[in-house]
Amino acid sequence: MPISNGRLTWVVAEADVLRALRQFNVHWESGTVSPLILRNPHRRRSFHHLKERISNLPFELVVGPRQVGKTTLMGHLMAALIEDGVPPERILYVPADYPALELEATGSLAPVLAVYERFVLNEELARAKSKVYFFLDEVQSVPDWGRQIKGLYDLYHPQLRLLGTGSSSAALLNPANADFPGRVDRSHIHPLKFGEVVHNA
Repeated sequence: MPISNGRLTWVVAEADVLRALRQFNVHWESGTVSPLILRNPHRRRSFHHLKERISNLPFELVVGPRQVGKTTLMGHLMAALIEDGVPPERILYVPADYPALELEATGSLAPVLAVYERFVLNEELARAKSKVYFFLDEVQSVPDWGRQIKGLYDLYHPQLRLLGTGSSSAALLNPANADFPGRVDRSHIHPLKFGEVVHNA
């Protein structure tokens, strides 16, 4: 499918996008979150706070340094949704910095969501009969991500629930053109505290 960033146009192959998505979203078939995402069995304290909010807020942003456990936290949330009875195919994980998805080049989430709708969800997001949970890892890798998230809200609210993670930066805390409607929450995740390490030992 052709996609333009305003200057150049790419032809994004649906098969390549689907292959990349299936690599990370093995839960669609197995019902179990991939170890590429769920890298550690121990749940952080912030897990419980986020689990309560993810079904209610249209967009949750988790900000923290790299290698602090944001992806693993996403994995725990995905697993909890499946445990609570959410069909695995209604949970989409996208690593925005994964080269095969070409998000940094095309600057658009549209090809990824189009492939997901057509080959996995089997219905249009805008007309989805129940909630879809979209986990977007390293959101700052998507050019003009604030505008794109706003666009997703306009198109798919209230069906879509989105949790994004990103490395700490002023751009994540105050993105340009991110006039987010509705309720948005920003959480900060820090390296494990001594108490959490002892509790998980």
